[in-house]
Amino acid sequence: MRRTIRLIESQNILNKKLFKNQKLIPEVREHLLKIAQEFLDNFSIDILVDDINLIGSNAGYNYKSKSDIDLHIITDFTQYPADVDIIDELFNAKKNNFNSNYDITIKDLEVELYIEDVNNPADTNGRYSIKDDTWLQEPTYIEEPPVNKELVEEYTDKIEEVIKSKDLAKIDSLIDEIWDRRKNDVKQYGFIGEFNLVFKSLRAKGLLDKLRKTKTEVTSEELSLE
Repeated sequence: MRRTIRLIESQNILNKKLFKNQKLIPEVREHLLKIAQEFLDNFSIDILVDDINLIGSNAGYNYKSKSDIDLHIITDFTQYPADVDIIDELFNAKKNNFNSNYDITIKDLEVELYIEDVNNPADTNGRYSIKDDTWLQEPTYIEEPPVNKELVEEYTDKIEEVIKSKDLAKIDSLIDEIWDRRKNDVKQYGFIGEFNLVFKSLRAKGLLDKLRKTKTEVTSEELSLE
């Protein structure tokens, strides 16, 4: 059953670090375009860019002090000479590599780059075209339900346990579980989905980065020979 949400029409303050008078601050917009271009310049194939968007919490009113800037390069996955699933895997690998190798922030907010299929748009409450400097989907304030603290504690314990174990199979399984559960939750309930809020809490605590770094360290050890 889809949860009930309450709209609050009086809330209309976007993140002042990024917006002024409901428009992206020109300096911010310029830097986001530079980040996207840097990614595209280092890509192995020509990306046919439909648009470059800002989505997620910082494209709306539900941002937090540590909310990421979700920078999405929009393209049509069907335009490339390979199966859509293969293209999706390639794009995910490239964006993960870029996000891992670069530590980019704008006014202390971490920038996360994604490649989004125009035929399968990400769920978001707001969408701003950085390319055209205009709103494609104006956001509405949605009151978030309380975070399920018990679930946060449960996954905190799970993460700490598998990190301590250094068991690669268990680490991979937990990473898949967390990311798949978040993906399914967002698909069903949107960004106010219970597990999406849990995911954000775990990320804010630095646990997801710690989990992924442990995976890299353990994999490196297993592939090395003294």
